Amino acid sequence: AIIQVDEIARIIRWIDPSEENGSVDHNVDIRRSESTAVLDSTSIAPYELQLIDIVEEKVDRRIPLDWPELFVLKNAHCRRVIPLEERLRAVQKFRTGENHEIERLERDILDEYLRYESLIDRVLLCGSPYTKLAHMIMKADAYWFHARSVRDPAERSEMYRQAIDYYAELLERAESLCFKKLETEHNFTI
Repeated sequence: AIIQVDEIARIIRWIDPSEENGSVDHNVDIRRSESTAVLDSTSIAPYELQLIDIVEEKVDRRIPLDWPELFVLKNAHCRRVIPLEERLRAVQKFRTGENHEIERLERDILDEYLRYESLIDRVLLCGSPYTKLAHMIMKADAYWFHARSVRDPAERSEMYRQAIDYYAELLERAESLCFKKLETEHNFTI
């Protein structure tokens, strides 16, 4: 079943707090900035594009996000970058394009990773520890997969190092959260 945009917006709590009935603020300007990549509207339903705009607007307005909104951002990024990466591999494999096409695709991929990293760096999170862990996974993955697209070995190495640092911190926080949950549920200290 298709969920209407108003229902999705209500679910992700992008509600005008001044309205008692909890309706979505339809007067909010959700135009994208020039630096924002545009999804191919032929492959994504209009309500999904609106949902992505709503979540990105929440980031711009500094409204805390929960894990479903993080999933929207991750999914939108994957829908942008995966087709570019597949096209680049095809062009490189079959040499169907000129070098300028390869360079353009590489630049588009790098731009999308930079846009995504900038977006997730600006995200404010709700208080849920699981949302915080999901955000750390997103940051680590962003650096890891971005590094694969970087030609400069020193820059690529630095990006892998950043990803590893995020993964290490993620593991540490996840272990801590797990131990706290065990302590709470079983009334003992580890």
